Amino acid sequence: MPKKPILNGLQLKECCVKTMREIEDCSRAGLLLKAILPASPFITMLGSHPASALFTVSTTDWDGLVKATGAIPIVVRRSCHRLAFSEFGEHPGGDLNRFWDAMCEVFK
Repeated sequence: MPKKPILNGLQLKECCVKTMREIEDCSRAGLLLKAILPASPFITMLGSHPASALFTVSTTDWDGLVKATGAIPIVVRRSCHRLAFSEFGEHPGGDLNRFWDAMCEVFK
């Protein structure tokens, strides 16, 4: 198991704080999408004429919906990793480099 970096007293630069906020936003958007996407066919059915609702049931790609919903955590993790890796490249060496390297490991 790799040794965990010790980062006492780490001072994040403005760009790092911005990236941390982007990672947080990405995670929140993923959670929201994971909650809304499975409900979308039902929302459509409830707000429509019964014949239209029947059409929605028969034409919805339920397997695709399951796969798409299951892929959300993977997409979010990759997006967060991409953000962290970008910041890792901006800080060669030092505490910030070790911090972003650890963040990249979190999202692998």
